Amino acid sequence: MMKEFPNKAWSIASVNRLIKKITTDGTTECKPGSGRPKSARTRQNIERVSELICSQEDNPRSHKSPREIERETGIPRTSV
Repeated sequence: MMKEFPNKAWSIASVNRLIKKITTDGTTECKPGSGRPKSARTRQNIERVSELICSQEDNPRSHKSPREIERETGIPRTSV
């Protein structure tokens, strides 16, 4: 396999790990639930941010900026 792709910088260990994954799992896809859980996208956080980001009907221009929401909630601005 290494001879077939001379321009690739694959190590033998990486190829062996890939072959082992294919033989045990039958695929190269990650298992469901693997990886870091997404804690910012909980239902509670989504509702909280949507309340802060939208103006209240009885109080126009009462919305908050993403930076203000980040400070108030602790949720990263990139997730807001």
